Amino acid sequence: HAMRVAHGNRGFCNINNEAIMIEYLRQKYGIKRVAIVDTDVHHGDGTQEIYWHDPDVLFISFHQDGRTLYPGSGFVEELGGPLAHGTTINLPLAPKTTDAGILYAIDELILPMLEDFKPDIVINSAGQDNHY
Repeated sequence: HAMRVAHGNRGFCNINNEAIMIEYLRQKYGIKRVAIVDTDVHHGDGTQEIYWHDPDVLFISFHQDGRTLYPGSGFVEELGGPLAHGTTINLPLAPKTTDAGILYAIDELILPMLEDFKPDIVINSAGQDNHY
């Protein structure tokens, strides 16, 4: 979840692997529309910041509610910049959301959004610091 501009070691990431991969795919293979589904328990604040103004990147982060977990961001009102409004989607979940709740979010919210956006590629940002 590293940001474009380093704020020291914000969070747990020094580089944003997904952003590097996406920009490589764009330059090398001409990929246009990209969707990122961030399944880390923490909000993907850095990825959101990097693609905030990019209408060709759909960033979906489902994470534990920022009122209860670092970094304290990722609220539903955060929707992207003026030229990319609606391409940032935050789905904050309650602490201890069950598998059934997560599967519901995927089936009923995330998959329909992906179908509507029609990305050339879908990237899963799967941080490995998940906890219950």
